[in-house]
Amino acid sequence: MIPKNDAEMDAEAIIANVLSTYTGFNSYNDTGTCLISNCEAPLRFQTHFTRPDGFRFDSQDFCGHCDDDALPREKSIWTDGYHYSEKNSKGIRQFESLDHMLAITASKSTHTAERILRTLTPNTFKPGTSWHDLNSAKLLSDEKLGDTECFHLIGTFRKVEDTEVFIEKGTNLVRRIISKVILTDEDCRQMQTTIDSKRKVWKKGGRNSKQIARDLQLLTLAFVPGMDIYTYDFNDILINGSIDARQYEKP
Repeated sequence: MIPKNDAEMDAEAIIANVLSTYTGFNSYNDTGTCLISNCEAPLRFQTHFTRPDGFRFDSQDFCGHCDDDALPREKSIWTDGYHYSEKNSKGIRQFESLDHMLAITASKSTHTAERILRTLTPNTFKPGTSWHDLNSAKLLSDEKLGDTECFHLIGTFRKVEDTEVFIEKGTNLVRRIISKVILTDEDCRQMQTTIDSKRKVWKKGGRNSKQIARDLQLLTLAFVPGMDIYTYDFNDILINGSIDARQYEKP
């Protein structure tokens, strides 16, 4: 596909160019932050990726710490395509699959780990589950992030116009994603009903009880109506650099 020039660009064309660019990378590194609207300190992270399946995500979470010299909560998840591991303050544990690893650790990493992974390997995930599956995406006026000139897109992921994306012009690199997570009273009631239903089956020890037990690990938070805004910034991006493959190995 021949990329369109700026004058011909629309939101769908820009997203297509981003996916074409990222799926062509042999390796990818970044550092970045995720800042939540109700938290003063950001989650800091590093991403490492090597084709076909090497992936590692290291994070430091300062949110909730009041003292300047308080130690952050550190966590790493990684895979070589065959083994799926997590290391945190409690030790190391293994998961059955990439989906399982990302799902169980998602809330603790504010879904940051999968943002770029879904861009690098879009065919790995179900359609409609990634930021680039926006509905009614449209192109707004260009904006600068520091000295970086960016396309500014907005679209609908779950709720109307709940996602904004900033794409560096000329490189197609994702520099910022802003995600609004909106919960209505009805959303909260439906999620609580789902949890209660799964918990009943799990207690009965049904044939799917193992899967339900895993699901319940994802649903331990209290659901409160409102909106949180997540701002993901991706910095120090290195493309096709040398990466030590040992960091992806099973411990």
